[in-house]
Amino acid sequence: MIPRKSFTTASITAYHGMAAQALSTPDGLTRRLVLCRSIPGTGWRRLGRIAMHDAANRKREGWIFRPALLKISRRVVIGWVLATPAIVVFLVFKWYLIVSLFLNSFQQLGLFNQHHWVGFANYVALLHNPGFVHSFIATLIWILVGTVMTAFPPLLLALALQGAPGKAFWRAVYFLPGIFSWAMEGPIWIYLLTPDQGPIAKLFGLLGISEPNWLNNPHDIFFVLGALLLWQQAGFLALFYLAGLANMGTDVLEAALVDGASSLQRFFRIILPLTLPTIGVVTLIVLSQTFSGFSEIYVVTGVGVYQTTQVLTLWIYSNGIVAGDIGLASAASVLLFLMTIVATYFGLRNSEGTTP
Repeated sequence: MIPRKSFTTASITAYHGMAAQALSTPDGLTRRLVLCRSIPGTGWRRLGRIAMHDAANRKREGWIFRPALLKISRRVVIGWVLATPAIVVFLVFKWYLIVSLFLNSFQQLGLFNQHHWVGFANYVALLHNPGFVHSFIATLIWILVGTVMTAFPPLLLALALQGAPGKAFWRAVYFLPGIFSWAMEGPIWIYLLTPDQGPIAKLFGLLGISEPNWLNNPHDIFFVLGALLLWQQAGFLALFYLAGLANMGTDVLEAALVDGASSLQRFFRIILPLTLPTIGVVTLIVLSQTFSGFSEIYVVTGVGVYQTTQVLTLWIYSNGIVAGDIGLASAASVLLFLMTIVATYFGLRNSEGTTP
């Protein structure tokens, strides 16, 4: 056992030397005590004396000694205080509306009528409503066409922009359409695609091709909407692919190039497999846009071309806001909400499964 005098000088010196790197950590006090406990002849009573000696020195220097647990608690409290406004806004404007939506789906009510609890009658009425069934099928078609046409072409755009000179300028150019809303862009496209007056239709006429009537053709309208959605979102989605390509590195591509692999081989065997996680994220973004697609379809086609493009969001608007059947529209909104959750769940699971 070391002498008391030796302990008060050498042990404290060793304590400060061994715990120098632990002073800035949240659990610094615990680490200091553990380090001092490893010094031969240092008991827990003497360890307490060392800790009090350390606290006295720091208090004289203007530093108030507090245990690490209190410091951690203070950081947690500050974090919760800063996050409280966002949590309150989320609960009021998101979860309160969702709960109200579920409750309204089990009631019969109008804009100015009394509430009557009807149970699952609204859901049964939906299944027997031909308009809802047609809108449900139109929604599935729009999700398929919009996702395929919008999620994958931006990858080719990202590959073209990756090594292009002045790529910062071109990124800004392609990102620009996503800044404006469909209320501004929709009328412009309607004018461009109008058969009698639109410049695009007149260009086809100059080439000897009959002027296409895309906006009024129920067989082409979903592809036109998919092309417009791609035009608006291509620059934004290309940024995700550019980030994925930057994280991929160039060593594998350079090795494949040295081995004589062609561009198609490098794309399908190297680039595409390594960007599958990014493709999953982009697909989820496009799925959320197509599920909630309302503004682009309503601005370009109104309530729908011969009701071909009357997806569920338009059907809910027509029956809930225009016709005033809030209970039936709430039940349809609940089904659309559940569809979105299921699609998001499977999309997240598949994207996690493709992560290298």
